[in-house]
Amino acid sequence: MEFKRNGGNVIEQKDANQENRRRRFARLNPLAGADLDTIKKQLDAHLIQDTHVPNLIEFPSSFATTLNASHSLVTCGHLILQDKSSCFPALALIGEKWSGGDILDCCAAPGNKSTHLAALIKGSKSRVIALDRDPQRFDVLKQRIIEARASDTIETRLFDCLALEPHHIPNVTAVLLDPSCSGSGIPGSSARTLKSERLAALASFQLTALTKFLTCFPAVDKVVYSTCSIHHVENEQVIAKALQATQGTFELVHCLPSWTRRGSATIDGLPEHLASRCLRVDPQFDAMTGFFVALFQRVKPSSNSLLLPPSLIFKQRQQEKRNMKRKLKRLKGRRARNIDTPTTTSSIPTTVPPPIETVTRKRRRTTKKKSADYDQDSGCSLVATKKRCLFSS
Repeated sequence: MEFKRNGGNVIEQKDANQENRRRRFARLNPLAGADLDTIKKQLDAHLIQDTHVPNLIEFPSSFATTLNASHSLVTCGHLILQDKSSCFPALALIGEKWSGGDILDCCAAPGNKSTHLAALIKGSKSRVIALDRDPQRFDVLKQRIIEARASDTIETRLFDCLALEPHHIPNVTAVLLDPSCSGSGIPGSSARTLKSERLAALASFQLTALTKFLTCFPAVDKVVYSTCSIHHVENEQVIAKALQATQGTFELVHCLPSWTRRGSATIDGLPEHLASRCLRVDPQFDAMTGFFVALFQRVKPSSNSLLLPPSLIFKQRQQEKRNMKRKLKRLKGRRARNIDTPTTTSSIPTTVPPPIETVTRKRRRTTKKKSADYDQDSGCSLVATKKRCLFSS
């Protein structure tokens, strides 16, 4: 296998044996009452239960021609043919225990992620709202939901996710966004050599959709973003820009820590400590469809702003900082004016300090000397008169 680097994106040349080495998976569907022991008996094959995804089984590649879309276990809904990496987004969103609320699945066709979400929240009062704007793909989505016996849990809408407003989905608290992408993670895909202009257009759409659900829906607390792409421009770079747009209202959460392959740090993408919170599947080394998954969690507001939506909380904090700067500027101006303005006489205390006793005594001595050394009648110095008399004699 040879590698080429094009604009920071690793592009792998097609390996002729890669498709043969690809691992095969199927998901047991609890909505249809599937049971692992029963499935094993019917297939009479060596099945391995996956350690990362509950109800996921791996079967030998040689068995792929037998267990296909026309198999009775698949058509009746007991088994859903789904790649392991495709199960990660729904699993990351739901976590170990679902906290409640409805879930929105954007760009939901063909429906594997929607039915996986429905299986994971089985027994709760929550619903999955599955959207797709393409009529043909929407028909496939509806048929897949019927086959999985998930119609009671999933509501389908022929709708563009970019046209959604909060009043359209008032009870939704979590969003799974798997937008259109290059598909470069699919083994043998020619999309690994897409032109940079096409990748930039895809990344622009992906960022627009992700930013919308992170900033325009106050009731949404969790958002999972996923692609079946290997390109950084569609993955880490989109996450980095979306995090900036949230202005601190959302944070990246370390999703599915049991999976060891994490995101990649780049200069124009995410730093290492944030990239490691994302998940990657490598199509060559993991022998599955290449995938990228990132989980956003809303940051809990402080106690004094619980009644405000996150966007207003941020604006309020910014306004408080601006007000504080203005106050400090005005205070400095007043101090400068007080220094430059001369002080008036009215501000100087008028009390005269008491006379010093020593000074008064000296003045009294001087007065006594003057009265003793001068003749009051003639006004002449007696000392000088005595000196003249001595010299004349």
